[in-house]
Parts: sequence; C-alpha cells; structure tokens
Amino acid sequence: MARDIAKGLLVAVMNRQDCLLHNEMARDIGKSLFVVGWLVAMGWNAPALDAAGEAAPASASAKLEPGATNQLSVRRSQTAATEETAKPGTGDTNQLWSIRPLGAMVPPAPKSGARVKGPIDAFLLAKLALLRRAYFDLIGLPPSPEEIQRFGRDKRPEAYEELIERLLASPRYGERWGRHWLDVVRYADTGGSETDLPYENSWKYRDYVIRSLNADKPFDRFIQEQIAGDELWPEDAEAVTATALYAIGPVLEESAMVSDQLEYEWLTDAADTTGAAFLGLTVGCARCHNHKYDPIPQKDYFALQAVFAGSDRVYPEVIRERRIKALHGLLAEKPLPEELKNDPNCKLKTEKDDGLRLVHRDTPMEVRLLRRGELSKPGDVVGPGLLTALTTGKRGADLCGVPATQRRAALARWLTQPEENPLVARVLVNRVWAWHFGQGIVRTPNDFGTQGDPPTHPELLDWLARDFIEHGWSLKHLHRVIMSSSAYQQASVAPDLSNSALKPKAHNLKAKIGQSLPALAATKASQADPENRLLWHFPRQRLEAEAIWDNLHACGGTLNLEMFGPPVVPPLTDEELAGLFNAKGKWMVSKEPSEHRRRGVYLLVRRTFLFPMFDAFDPPELMTSCPRRLETIVPAQALTLLNSKVVVDQSRAFADRLLTECDNEPKKLLARAWLLAFNRPITKAETAQALAFLGQRQAALSRVAERPSASAPLEEALRELCVALFNANEFTYID
Repeated sequence: MARDIAKGLLVAVMNRQDCLLHNEMARDIGKSLFVVGWLVAMGWNAPALDAAGEAAPASASAKLEPGATNQLSVRRSQTAATEETAKPGTGDTNQLWSIRPLGAMVPPAPKSGARVKGPIDAFLLAKLALLRRAYFDLIGLPPSPEEIQRFGRDKRPEAYEELIERLLASPRYGERWGRHWLDVVRYADTGGSETDLPYENSWKYRDYVIRSLNADKPFDRFIQEQIAGDELWPEDAEAVTATALYAIGPVLEESAMVSDQLEYEWLTDAADTTGAAFLGLTVGCARCHNHKYDPIPQKDYFALQAVFAGSDRVYPEVIRERRIKALHGLLAEKPLPEELKNDPNCKLKTEKDDGLRLVHRDTPMEVRLLRRGELSKPGDVVGPGLLTALTTGKRGADLCGVPATQRRAALARWLTQPEENPLVARVLVNRVWAWHFGQGIVRTPNDFGTQGDPPTHPELLDWLARDFIEHGWSLKHLHRVIMSSSAYQQASVAPDLSNSALKPKAHNLKAKIGQSLPALAATKASQADPENRLLWHFPRQRLEAEAIWDNLHACGGTLNLEMFGPPVVPPLTDEELAGLFNAKGKWMVSKEPSEHRRRGVYLLVRRTFLFPMFDAFDPPELMTSCPRRLETIVPAQALTLLNSKVVVDQSRAFADRLLTECDNEPKKLLARAWLLAFNRPITKAETAQALAFLGQRQAALSRVAERPSASAPLEEALRELCVALFNANEFTYID
C-alpha cells in the first residue's frame, strides 16, 4: 500500500509542478509516509490519486525530459504539449482544463475521521486556527483585549464557529472583502494620465460593493448587476450604480481629440477587464492577433468588444469639452464658448448629468477587427458574440440577434450559467482561496490559460466551485467552509528542526492554535514541497497597506469607523506631496479632522499619485485588473514605520491610551500594549526586556532636559516603545 500511495503521490506532485522528484525519491517517499504526512495520514488512497492522474490535463501531464532537474525544462515540455491546443480555433478546446465542465467531485474517504472537520480536509489535512488570523482575515481589524481573553477561556467546541459567524455579521466584513474586489476591478477615484481627472461619484460604486458583500448578495447576481444592472433591473438604482465598474477605469483626456480613439480605448478596457476579472483569462492578448497560447482568436476579442458597443460610459465634463473642441477645430487651451457647451453633435454623456454608470448609445458603434490592434487599420465588421472556446458544443457564440440594449444582459446571464460556463465559478472560488491562504489553488488568478499555473488540487477546486454554486453563490458560505477546515486552522510556523523537544511558544493560546507537523514529517515536506504548494503548513502573510493603516489607528484608539461616503483626503507633509503636480488642487484635505482617521478603504485613490504610506506597502495595480498584490520587503517600509507622521501620531495616541487605561503601572502598561499590538499575552522574557528599555529611556530622557511633569519621561519612553512595537514583524504579519 505504501508503494502504491507513493506512486500515486509522485504522479500528482509531478503533474502539478509542486516539486521535481526522481524515481529514487519516490521510493524514499514510499518508505516514509510522513513526507507529506497529513496527506497520507488522511488515507488518500492510491486509486484516488490514480484517478486524479488520469484526469490531469495535457498541459499538466508533460513528462520530465531526460536529466531534467528544474522547472524550466518542465515548462518547455508543457509548452510543447499544449502548442496544438494553443492555436485559436483549432484542435479540441476541452484540452484546456479550466473550461471543462465542473466535475461532480466526491471527497476521498479518510482512514480516521477524528482529524477531519469537513470535505476540504479530505484534500488537505490540517489543524487549528488563531483568533488573530480570523479577525484580520474577515474584517481586517485586530480583536479587542477582552475578546482575546474571552476566546482564550472558552473551551466549547463551537466557540470558533460562533466567532466566524460574529465576524461575518460585522459591517467591517464588507469593508475588508470589498477592498479585495476593488483590486480585481482596478478601482480608483481618478482617471489617470497627466491630468488624472477626478471621478466625483466613484465612491458610490465602492459603497455598492461593501453593501453587497455585507448583505451576502448571491455572487451571480453581484456579477450580473455590474455587467448589465441597467438592462436587467433598470428600476433598481443600486443595480444601475453597479455598472460603474466599467466607468471607473483609466481615461486619457487627449484621446477625446481623436475620432473614435476615446471609444476604442474604453471598449478595450471593458473587454480586458471582463476577461481578467470574471473569466480569469488573458483575453487582452488577442487584441492584436490570435492568442498565441489559448484558444481565443482575434475575432472573439472584437466580438466581446461589440457586446459593449451598444453602450458607452459617462465621462468627466472636461472630456466632453475636449471632444466638442475637436469637432469644431478649437485649440485645447482655449475656453469652450458657451453656445457650444450643449452641442448635439457630441454624444458623450457626463458624470455631472448622468452619474457614474453605463448608458446606451442611440446607435451601436460599429466594431471592426483591427489589424495589429491599430485603430488606423480596420478590417471586417465583427458582430457581438461570446468566446467560442467556451460555447463549443453548448450554444452558438453569436449574439447578433440580441437587441443592442440587451447585449450585456446576454453576456451577464451566460457568465453566470455554470452548465454553459464553468470558468467563472472556478475563478471566483480560487480568488477567495487566495485571499485566505495567500496563494490560490491556481497561483495565477487572472490566467487560467495554458501559460498560467495549473491547479495544485484540481479536484478540490471543482468541489469548491460546485459547492459554491449549490449554496446560492454565497460568499459567506464559502468562508465558513474554508475557515472551518483544518487546512485553514493549521499552524503557520513549522517546528524548529534544531530543537528535538519542539516546545511550543510560550505566548500560544492553548487549544486555539494549530500544531505543526512532527519534525520528521516537516523535514521531508519542506524538501519535497519547499514552496508549500500542498499547504503542509499555513502560509504566513503580511497585512496589506490598508490593514496596516487600520491596525495603527486601532492600537491608538483613534480609528473612525464611520462607513460610506466620498473619499477621505488625509493631510500630507510638503515632502510627501513633492511628487504631485498642483498638489493644492489635487490633494484637497478633508475639512473634518476626524475624517482623517477613517479606514483605509475610504481614502482617496489617485491613479498617478499613490498615498505615500500605502505606496510603501505594495498597493494594487490601478490601470488594469490586479489579481494579487506584490509582497516585497524593501527599506522604505521600515523607514515609513519609523518616521512617517502617521506612525508618530499614532504611537503617541497609543502611549496616551495605555497610560489612561493602566494608571502608569509599567507591567500593566506592557501587558496591555502586547494585547493591543500583537493580540496575545506578553511573555516573561519580553516583560523583562521592555521594563529594562523603559527604565533606560526614562533615565536618559530625564537627563536631557527638564520635563513639565514627573510622568513625562515615562510617556516619551512609552511612545518610543510603541514605535518599536509598530515596527515588529509580528505587528504587520499574520501567522
């Protein structure tokens, strides 16, 4: 049996590029079932693995070349294996794994059910969870000290499930997960380029997203509203607002001066965003020629543009004025004569008159296939249609018979019909998995094509997608399934292999933290799967910029939890504004000081000037769909957390809060500080070190200059300690 399991495991691992192993290593795996200990202990038997190997797509089943020992050789083999299916319009399109129908996956039966909490654990064995992880994951805020103590004392089996329900019911949930979705749809409050024109109503779309997620709106309805809310539910103001997804993209003011250029750029943005956000495909690669790798011919790309050609987005007033000037041969620098402002020859709608949304054209724009994607090289007229690779054998891709005012509605319905289009549900559950675990089952969330990474666990991906659909496309249900699994609850830190005792950290909350693999299993797993593709431990993750901002203010007790409304513009120093042209006009600080401490999701997002603190911590791409934020480690991050005005102000507020709540008692101050900053009890060693630091700093500060009161040296020393806590790895990372 061990030999069969090892053989099956080797096939699965090699097929998914999780690690590269020779046959000799396969025999070693067979001798030690703890190589990926959780998998074998689960009872994942050889037949299940053999079935997975048989179902593996051609793109993922390339054999190792003789002597191949690196990922590049595997990639070359895969490229050769998928070359035929990559030719658009030729071959069997079902060779691409991501567009196959969803399979009716049955979780493999474990040998011992005691360690399995749900179907996910039949695929991934794991253990327990951290309170802090759940809080930051679902609402992006730390737990209160009272919640930490209450949860630590609660030994009931249902305590963790109740915690998840409380967090999902919190209005902060929509703010946290709404920010994830805003990354995907390239949300910003301005249009980008040199002028970076403001969108006065973009915040209404942001608020729509937050409200929708808080209400657990079925995700198929959520998708339909954003693509065609005005066509499907024209009387529903919220559904109409949702179409702003296609009006918050980048806009180039100068394009309004060129005939059809502005419209072509918008159609390009609409097609690219739809392909990336909903289909997880690099559809934009087919704009200039047939897609080189995926079955997407150039004609399909322009057919998708034609779906949107019956509509148009609204624009800032300046764009319309530019178009009128171009129509009348006026210089751009000259003011527009009053009598031309309502020129009927200009069909562009403005945000001022219509709000930020999609509108229908009087006559659909003619779309032509452009040679090399250049507007100056038009080819044949292309009618509206769907991607042929996803409609083969199911329905016609042609939408020419659909009225222009219902084209987007037809697209929206097709996207959310899993029997016709299995891709959308797979893409969505993969995104949610990635936001929970830091990496998706498919590690390229916007590329489910042949050049993207194949899934590490395709059966699990299909099971999640099917379960998601069967439970009404409920995002909150998907959270419950994932977070109640041992896969989510396992420890993030592997055991210290140099310590045979493997003692747990003193600050761990007993019975609330997942245990690591045994040392031998961890050693073998780290060798076979150094990138943790098979999730043998929970991936450690850094907080996003907005969550770091929120955490700073939460510790200081200054966070303003007011929801919704126009974007907030916090004050910046002259040095921070140095890179912004016309800073006084483009960075108009919000008048109400309490607004400056709102959650990060409500801060102004300019495309050409990133909020300095957010800029240090890898903000999302704003010009196109952002599948996953980068996670760099650069000196600017440490400098920001040491010197920025925000950190200085919040460290002072943090110190004042501690002094107020703890009556100047050093040990109480420190215990409270650790609970607020790290959400765990302080250890004896940390208490001794912190007391020594406070004592040394108080003595030094007392000698420097006279202080207005006896407590001043302690207050200043405590502020310095708070800065140090903000700079600790543990403050910005989630285990």
